[in-house]
Amino acid sequence: MRRFSFLALFLLPLTSFSIGFEEAYLKIKSDYPAFGQIENQLAAAKSRTLPGYFQWLPSLTAVATQNDSSSAYDVFTRSRSIGLTSQLSLFSGGSNWAELRLSRIASKSADLAYSKRFLELEAEALSALLNYIYQQEKLEIAYARIENKEQSIEIAQRMFKKGRIPRSEYEKLSIELSNAKAQLEDSRLAEFETQANLLRYLEGEKLDIKWPWVDSLPTVIARIEVKSDQNSLEENLDYLSVKQSLEAQDYLLMKSRAALMPNLALVGSYGRSYEHFTPLGDSNAWSLGLTLSIPLFQKFSAWGPYRAQVHQNAASAKAFELTKRETRKSISFSRSEMLVATKSAVARDKILNQSRSLFEKSLKLFQSGRIDVNTLGNDEDRWLTSRELAVDGWRRAHLAFINFCHTRGQSVDSCRKL
Repeated sequence: MRRFSFLALFLLPLTSFSIGFEEAYLKIKSDYPAFGQIENQLAAAKSRTLPGYFQWLPSLTAVATQNDSSSAYDVFTRSRSIGLTSQLSLFSGGSNWAELRLSRIASKSADLAYSKRFLELEAEALSALLNYIYQQEKLEIAYARIENKEQSIEIAQRMFKKGRIPRSEYEKLSIELSNAKAQLEDSRLAEFETQANLLRYLEGEKLDIKWPWVDSLPTVIARIEVKSDQNSLEENLDYLSVKQSLEAQDYLLMKSRAALMPNLALVGSYGRSYEHFTPLGDSNAWSLGLTLSIPLFQKFSAWGPYRAQVHQNAASAKAFELTKRETRKSISFSRSEMLVATKSAVARDKILNQSRSLFEKSLKLFQSGRIDVNTLGNDEDRWLTSRELAVDGWRRAHLAFINFCHTRGQSVDSCRKL
């Protein structure tokens, strides 16, 4: 029996092993399928931009034909030809240049879309981890409340038997214990939800219940306070996306304008023909010429899209200005929110230490009969309320820091190195 007990004690740390916050997030980035999915989507989007990079190059086509024919006099002829045909656009009104620029913009837009989706997934994963820690902390507070009530009831029961307090004091604690147990059930239900959400990201892993950036956040905000947000606008992904879209509209206008202009192309071909049953025989042939096409009247098929693109450019310019203003507001708010939330969390920790010390003193005074149950309950509620406020404060500070980093267009890891 002793051997079994020793083995159980030896295996207990292994069965209750938990991973830290940073390790958990690294595991999510490597194992969660959504992160791999956006990488494949980025590769697919960039592959679709390749044709635009080579619009200015000449085309080259291999052509092979065979013709069989017979006349009314039963004369059978057969001809074959093999050759190459090439076409090089000399003047297209800027259409090829617009295609090249649009491809580059599309490639950059794909990078921005990837970064935006990556930050969204990062925010979702980090929020799931933080919410799990938050609910575990709340659950621990609920258990602490019950434990303190039970301890107070034991003390009150002894004092009641000795006639040092009336029965009503003892009954008050019993009612408060029942209320604390009801609050525990609410906390457990909330904890079940966060635990189920965490299973989306971590399978078979136990997360260490500890706020990850309690020590580093005050240092980070101290560095951020001395820095200006002047360049933050150019780092915001929403602003950059709209800016890229506005630039793309300019080149779409160039492309639609090119459809109204003449087009000059150099066309060349070279091949060999084989004539059977004819006196011509085999021969080589080549040709080189210029092709000029001038649009005269195409039923407004090009004029309509051109005018539509003019108005689309005007609308895009206004959308860009709106996004610029909204982004400035978001950057300013996220910075202020992060600074205030972090400072508030640090201040709440100090208040928590003070309220804990007061409750411990009150508990000793209650044991000696120098204060009543109401005074003890007030000091206990003050301590547990301070503890809940501290937990709420650090949760808000962590979430505000994530929002601040993402508003700047940076991941949390890079933002912490500011």
